[in-house]
Amino acid sequence: MKDGGTVVAMVVVTAAMLFYMRPASGQQTPAYRAPRFAGTQNPDLNGIWEALNSANWDLEPHTAAPSPFPAILGEYGAQPAGQGVVEGGKIPISRGRRTRRRRISGTG
Repeated sequence: MKDGGTVVAMVVVTAAMLFYMRPASGQQTPAYRAPRFAGTQNPDLNGIWEALNSANWDLEPHTAAPSPFPAILGEYGAQPAGQGVVEGGKIPISRGRRTRRRRISGTG
């Protein structure tokens, strides 16, 4: 029974420590500050980024489009329609660049 009492005492002490080690309600954790490039104030935003919306296909608002090889892939790889994530709807680029982009992507 001595071992059982020791285990219970350790559990009680551990629970008490976890309870009292919480930050007090008045304490605040410091605001997050992203790592910076050496010698600058610019944040280092390198890393893995994942788009969980239709921005995977296009940043501007876009209609649905078929997959690159519909006869082979069917619906897999098809582009869903999306609202876009650019403020104002269009990326501010020159008319020539927009024409080139459409020609390369095959959307016009």
